[in-house]
Amino acid sequence: MATVLLAILGVSAFVSLFLCWAFSSNTVELRRMQIILGTQQQNRSRIVGLLNESAEFAKRNPKIEPVLQPFGYRRAGTNATGANTPSR
Repeated sequence: MATVLLAILGVSAFVSLFLCWAFSSNTVELRRMQIILGTQQQNRSRIVGLLNESAEFAKRNPKIEPVLQPFGYRRAGTNATGANTPSR
């Protein structure tokens, strides 16, 4: 009887050690991923700010619009097909 209890105690000790190691490694990975996510969110907000500033600049200088078009910028009121553009 004592041998069975001792075996159960040993197994539970190993399981506890494994769960403690898994928790610690997952916590470290979570912190690392949170840092990466924060950096990506910061970069995204900077890029959006730059794109908004470029859009404001495009209102004064329309020559920059071809540079902004690959990033999905379209000036409000413009038709993508160009059907409403006056002929010269």
